[in-house]
Amino acid sequence: MDKKALLSSILKKEECQGILFTNLYDILFLLDEESSLNFVEANPYFLYTEEKGFLIGDEISLSLFPRKRDVVKIKVETEDYIKMGFAPAAKIAELVKKENMHLLCSFHPVEIPGVKVKVVENPLLRLQQIYTDERLERLIEAIRICERVLEEIKKEIQEGMWEIDLRAGIERKIFEKGGDGRPFPARVAFGENTAIPQHIPGSRELKKGDLILVDFGVFKKGVCGEITRMFCLGEPAEEWKKIEEILREAREKALLFMKPGKVASEVDRIVREFFNEKGYRENFLGVLGEPVTPGKGGIYLRPGESSILKPGLAFTLEPSLYFPRKGGMRIEDVVVITESSNQVLTTFPLFTCL
Repeated sequence: MDKKALLSSILKKEECQGILFTNLYDILFLLDEESSLNFVEANPYFLYTEEKGFLIGDEISLSLFPRKRDVVKIKVETEDYIKMGFAPAAKIAELVKKENMHLLCSFHPVEIPGVKVKVVENPLLRLQQIYTDERLERLIEAIRICERVLEEIKKEIQEGMWEIDLRAGIERKIFEKGGDGRPFPARVAFGENTAIPQHIPGSRELKKGDLILVDFGVFKKGVCGEITRMFCLGEPAEEWKKIEEILREAREKALLFMKPGKVASEVDRIVREFFNEKGYRENFLGVLGEPVTPGKGGIYLRPGESSILKPGLAFTLEPSLYFPRKGGMRIEDVVVITESSNQVLTTFPLFTCL
């Protein structure tokens, strides 16, 4: 089912006259924009109806969207927009009254004066996770930029540098290698800091024998590629060589199972059971895989996820093991489900000694 058919089915089922979009990534996807805008650059709202759409925002936000047929732009003065907290409720209320609407649906809670808004499930989230044909090509392009960044940045890694130095280099290279932006600040961790899944880079100096974890993403033409890779400055300790092999094996077990018709939670279960057999049940934190979408909405590879894998679905696959105050290892690939199996889009080596 295409986007318009999905939205039309919501209008009919909920007996509402319009759907109010408040999330930038949903709006970009709905309008088929190949832009890599973020919330700092644009904060528009979009009101969808069967006949046309209304894009509401300040002059800056509206200027970032090219003219489209069946889309009416409604400008809110920048000063007023700021006073409204970038939520043009009053302007939307005027529009709803003018268009003689009585009930709106939205995918997020929102208050519009004098208008009843019903929150419903967002069907576009899973549709955004489907990558075929041209969208798949854009995703591969974003991943290749990630890999070119890693190829360049590994030449700059040296003893004595700080974590924040490496992060700055990565974020500079993202643009130099053709990226449009980044979905989140690059994560870099040295040594014992690799034991912290969402470590914020600081002034930790790199030493011989340290593990290095690098995790970042690249926006390109409206899609987001991600990668996490491990490095070591010099020869890693034997214990880390063992963990590396376990992660490789866990990754292969997941890939062998990831096929159309399989349940998403079963992929996670297979890896968790494998880690349990190896004695590392308590060291696997978080989820095995996330949707490859800017807003991270859709199907996850995690316990309790009953969704069925279908061709075109794209996930990150990121087995990891963490050991408090010692270190940790995580690898992250992007995998797309094919008609009969899966395809790993990431090609950069999982572990590199420098």
